[in-house]
Amino acid sequence: MILSLLITPILGVIGVILCGENTSLQKKVALASSLLTFILSLVLWAGFDNNYNGFQFVSSFPTITTREVIGVDGISLFFVLLTTFIIPTCLLASWDSIKTGVKYFLIAFLILETLLIAVFVVLDLLLFYICFESVLIPMFLIIGIWGARERKIHAAYQFFLYTLLGSLFMLLAILVIYFEVGSTDYQVLAVAEISETRQRILWLGFFLSFAVKVPMIPFHIWLPEAHVEASLAGSIILAGILLKLAGYGFLRYSIGVLPDASVFFTPLVYSLSVISIIYSSFTTLRQIDLKKIIAYSSVGHMNIVNLGIFSNTIQGI
Repeated sequence: MILSLLITPILGVIGVILCGENTSLQKKVALASSLLTFILSLVLWAGFDNNYNGFQFVSSFPTITTREVIGVDGISLFFVLLTTFIIPTCLLASWDSIKTGVKYFLIAFLILETLLIAVFVVLDLLLFYICFESVLIPMFLIIGIWGARERKIHAAYQFFLYTLLGSLFMLLAILVIYFEVGSTDYQVLAVAEISETRQRILWLGFFLSFAVKVPMIPFHIWLPEAHVEASLAGSIILAGILLKLAGYGFLRYSIGVLPDASVFFTPLVYSLSVISIIYSSFTTLRQIDLKKIIAYSSVGHMNIVNLGIFSNTIQGI
């Protein structure tokens, strides 16, 4: 079932390519593919057992060096549903506004959908990192090529470089975890014994990556620019899903794999989150551009999410 969610957008990419230069047919094929993916996600939700506290629809497939495992639980299920709902919304929002390179625009969105779903269903830390970073490539193109304003190239590079450089710290942390535990399988890491001192160092590596993605003050510089310069569909996907990737990362990996360090650094997260909420709220009040209002208010609302995640209570999470 999950594999079909990953494959359907790719089949949509092939369909768009086979449509030749018929722009109208390309749009219909891309929309049909994204809607089919959404329907499959609803089927996944319908078959999900709410009484089972673990990963469901688990399947594995061989890669060059190992076997990769995919599955969903109560956290990732709704991120998958959010992704499959927003992608067709983006395609409909840009139905008439995108005039040039329509084929490549549709292909970028369908590839982006596959990568986003993969981020939420892979149960391997290294594969999560690869998918997490691969999302930057189609998003870079969506902002840089089909952006709505004159500074779109600058905004695309700023978005790409900020988030890529921030994530290098997570890659280093993943390598240390692999040499420490001998595996990057999430189900192994969730029960692995890692010393508290080492947890704190690793946690900072993850935090620097996720703090840029949230974003938290002072790592927020890229967001207003990217929001303003992106097309309508780009802004929707940016606010709707991409900012949530960091929240998912905090839930799944910072708290799931490094719980002691998460408790230790909770005051740091609280402090930065409160500063971010106050700063972004005052900044929002000064804006007259609607897209900047959305961008700065998104910083505030995602930092409220951070407060909930690190509250260490069921209600907060």
